[in-house]
Amino acid sequence: RSGELHRQPVIGGPCPPGRCAGSGHGREITGTVVGMDALEVAVVATPDPESLREITELVDRVTTFLGHSALSEHKRIELGRLARSEGGPVLPDVTVGVVARATGGTSPLGYAHLSGDPGTHLYAVELVVDPVPGRGGDAAGAVVDALLDAAFEVVAGRGGGTLRLW
Repeated sequence: RSGELHRQPVIGGPCPPGRCAGSGHGREITGTVVGMDALEVAVVATPDPESLREITELVDRVTTFLGHSALSEHKRIELGRLARSEGGPVLPDVTVGVVARATGGTSPLGYAHLSGDPGTHLYAVELVVDPVPGRGGDAAGAVVDALLDAAFEVVAGRGGGTLRLW
């Protein structure tokens, strides 16, 4: 898989990562949470053909499940442009994908598409998380947290700014 790999714990707190109940959201969120040992989170500037295929399959699967597009047309176009960049910058702004997988897993559980302008420090991120139990839906909150954490790290690494979640 292409990209820089960040292994991040899914659930923080006094227990080892993934061994406590809870989503990391605090007391305002209730419900059943299925813990995971960890997620592999990769920040991808230029997805290889296999990663692009997996991301596209995830977006298509979630779109079918939801009955509407899981990723905006603009972000889908940017994703296609990333795949054609062949290692060189195609866009004047920052555009990266963040892919989350279960540790040792094969197919992505979630994808975040981040784009923005380092000059204005304005960024936007869209998230796609597989809602089907066994493929991410049973730990969707943890997947969202991991994707957003990685997006925040990318923005902070470029001098910070405003990150809008769409």
